[in-house]
Amino acid sequence: MQDEDEVLVRVGSSERIEYCRMVSVEVGEKGMPFRVEGRYEVVVVQNGEGRITYKDRVSDVHKGDRVTIPSGVSYTVRSESEINVLIFGVSDK
Repeated sequence: MQDEDEVLVRVGSSERIEYCRMVSVEVGEKGMPFRVEGRYEVVVVQNGEGRITYKDRVSDVHKGDRVTIPSGVSYTVRSESEINVLIFGVSDK
């Protein structure tokens, strides 16, 4: 499951549009590749354990971990646990 949206963030007197992606990867599955263009994306693992692959790197991730994906880079998420992996990707627009 994937859901994407833009959110308006207000901090004090300033406002900015941020982009938020929510992805749930089924147990034992590899999610579709995502590409980050024109911005970096911070991927936050909300649930489960898995692997994030980007560039030539493979990172094991667990609930609470954060991974920063540079602009112009594709990444995939694979579930490596007994429950679905739920991630949120957040970036400036």
